[in-house]
Order: sequence, then structure tokens, then C-alpha cells
Amino acid sequence: GVELNDLPRGAMFMVESGEVEQAKEGNVIGTIGARNFFAEEQVLFGVPGMFTYKTLKPTRIYEIPADKVRDVPIVMWKMLEAYELRGAA
Repeated sequence: GVELNDLPRGAMFMVESGEVEQAKEGNVIGTIGARNFFAEEQVLFGVPGMFTYKTLKPTRIYEIPADKVRDVPIVMWKMLEAYELRGAA
């Protein structure tokens, strides 16, 4: 896979197709598949670099700037839910 280094800060990312592995301190937390998002901690807390990401197969990813979702309560709630479910909290 390809390591996703230097992700833009102040954004989250949506996987359109493929699969992304999420790790913390070298330990794999899980995988993020199509129609799911990652790097929500950058939008929720303004804290980049908590996790590392890499693709597991050819993957298409969309960047969603934080300012496009910060004022949408249901999106923020879903990001917080995902963050807590991944054991990051």
C-alpha cells in the first residue's frame, strides 16, 4: 500500500473506493472502506498526526475541508461517533 503522508490539515477524507488502514503508534486500529471517512480528528479537535494511514489497494479519496462541515451538526456528531468507536478517545 501507499502511506498517506502529508495529508492537508484542516480537512477530513472520504474513501470513494478502495480501502485505507488506520494505525496509532504502529498498531492497526482498523480499516476504512468505501463511503466512510477518516482523519476526522483534524476537524473535531484541530489535532493532526494522531494516526497514520495507508492504502491497502488502489483507492480513490476525496478531501473535505473542515469549513464545509463544521456548521453541520449531524456530520460533526457522526465524526465524533466514528472517532469514539475506533477506540481513539
